[in-house]
Amino acid sequence: MRYAKMHGCGNSFYVVDARCGGLTDQGVLEAAMQHGGDRLDVDGLLLIHPSSSADVKMVIYNADGSRAAMCGNGVRCLVKRVVEDSPESLGSVLGPASLGSMSKQLASSCEGLPDNVRRTLLTSLLQREWAIEDQLQIVRLTIETDGGIREAHCISRNGSVESVTVAMGQAETRLEELNCTLDGEEAFDRKICIGDSSFEVTVLGFGNLHCVVFVESVDAVNVPEVGRLIESCVELFPDSVNVHFVELIASHHLKMQTWERGSGATLACGTGACAAVVAGVRSGRCSSRCRVDQPGGVVHVDVADQILMAGPAVEVEKGCWADSIAHSAAPKAVSNQS
Repeated sequence: MRYAKMHGCGNSFYVVDARCGGLTDQGVLEAAMQHGGDRLDVDGLLLIHPSSSADVKMVIYNADGSRAAMCGNGVRCLVKRVVEDSPESLGSVLGPASLGSMSKQLASSCEGLPDNVRRTLLTSLLQREWAIEDQLQIVRLTIETDGGIREAHCISRNGSVESVTVAMGQAETRLEELNCTLDGEEAFDRKICIGDSSFEVTVLGFGNLHCVVFVESVDAVNVPEVGRLIESCVELFPDSVNVHFVELIASHHLKMQTWERGSGATLACGTGACAAVVAGVRSGRCSSRCRVDQPGGVVHVDVADQILMAGPAVEVEKGCWADSIAHSAAPKAVSNQS
């Protein structure tokens, strides 16, 4: 069984294509965990499955084996893997074309590309270095996830995916729809008390649950200590929560560090970056288009219309695990909350 080790802004994953059949999720998960004992030695495991409602289906497991509904950095890695491995099965939206030609096309209205997607792709294009001989292409892919269908557009250079823009759906802010026991309709800048500590938090969902805490300085926060404290407060978050500490650098620039449910401190969180921008816009702290700096890298988030996230996806290595483990293990019940 082949795997690719990849990362999006330092958020690392094993990606396995299970569309060939014969592989069970639990078998692949156990094969991956052989590298790290009772946990993955990466932040998550991404499985590519067939889908009847999208081009592919993505199933996500956290480092501790629990299942997650959505992962923004992970979906970019999966898109890169699918597009590069099966280019003939996917349609090109634009290109192949030179940098100049592609820039001109993205600078004006393009059939099949919503304006905010086109704008985000153009921003991604202009922030990278290209060679004059590069042939660029925009490819579209739809992905079924436990959090809903996601649409992605990637910029490919000479067949290699360089940047991925993902439509992240809408943020869920209604507390009655979230696994959170706070009262009221929504929780924006809501004061909570845990033990002797108090925090002002915003709670919202992007397929998984997020708790955003704005702070004066991210570097001054003990992320493992405070993140674990909030994550483990089952009175407020019965199935745990992803915790994000966010600092306002400028109205269009945020800095963030994350404590992820099931994975601990991670270098980046794509859905968390979207949650941070939505929380910032709703509270009047930031603009609808933001750069979000994380320890592992930078993503760009646009919430002006639909919510878009753009960022890199990088392949680290490819390898093989024993097929006998992945085929023979019987499936086990796994939580579907994240």
